[in-house]
Amino acid sequence: GGRDYDPEELDFIAANRMLLVSSAEIARDLAGAARKIGDRLAGEKVHVSFDIDVLDPAFAPGTEIPSAAGLSTRQALELLRGATERARLVGFDVVEVSPPFDNGDITTLAALKVIFEVWGLVKSAREAGVSELRGKR
Repeated sequence: GGRDYDPEELDFIAANRMLLVSSAEIARDLAGAARKIGDRLAGEKVHVSFDIDVLDPAFAPGTEIPSAAGLSTRQALELLRGATERARLVGFDVVEVSPPFDNGDITTLAALKVIFEVWGLVKSAREAGVSELRGKR
């Protein structure tokens, strides 16, 4: 859901053959973007670091560098599900929640929703006998 890039960041992404999916691309085709990420991660062990400022400030104002035109919480959850559907999720964290900027706990609640969603995915995988999150849920 990237939307603000410095030239150095774009150089790093290119040099390390990283996949960049823009928020504009996600807005045009959410399912296609999720599939693109899922294809790249299929079969891989993955640690997801969820940067809360990928969300639009309407959904997560409590971050130090809010940036307009971000994702909704629903879009982010759909991407998370699609990205991990065929990957092996071995770790997860949420970063950039800043309580001093989080009036009304809006950002905290969004972060909790994301964490609970991942817990649900892990629980479903364990109940299916999978030690790491992978495969269809």
